[in-house]
Amino acid sequence: IKRITPDGTDEKTLKACQQLFFELYAKNWSNTCRPYDGIEETLGSLGKMGIRMAVLSNKPDFFTHLFVERYFPGRIFECVYGQREGFAKKPDPTVALAIAKSLSLQPPQMLFVGDTGIDIRTAKAAAMGAVGVSWGFRSAQELQKELPDIIINSPMELVQYVLSFS
Repeated sequence: IKRITPDGTDEKTLKACQQLFFELYAKNWSNTCRPYDGIEETLGSLGKMGIRMAVLSNKPDFFTHLFVERYFPGRIFECVYGQREGFAKKPDPTVALAIAKSLSLQPPQMLFVGDTGIDIRTAKAAAMGAVGVSWGFRSAQELQKELPDIIINSPMELVQYVLSFS
């Protein structure tokens, strides 16, 4: 909200804008939202392979859960975390490391898959494999600046990448 309001906007106005944003987002978040093509098949394949999965988003926790429940019902995400009060946002690795601990995995055993430089920085800060995806929010060129371990260009490439570790 601070980035989209004029410099010097007072805290009361910022809070009012934030409240209005949440109200509008709650009513409209799913209007044009949908999983990227191939994601459902990819998650199904990874699940059949026994790959444990989690979600970490900087979107508010409530909306992160709504999205996962709406678009991936019955999918097994063992942990779903959005931004919560009192927890640092990505690229801080704290929540990513908490997910690793809750899954009883060491960070190097995990891949952090994301579509922004923030995701790549989070993966690196948490000592997890950094997988950039070019079909998301940022281009492959922007992701490459963060030096991920790999950039994949389609969801099913993730399955192939995971298979390369077996």
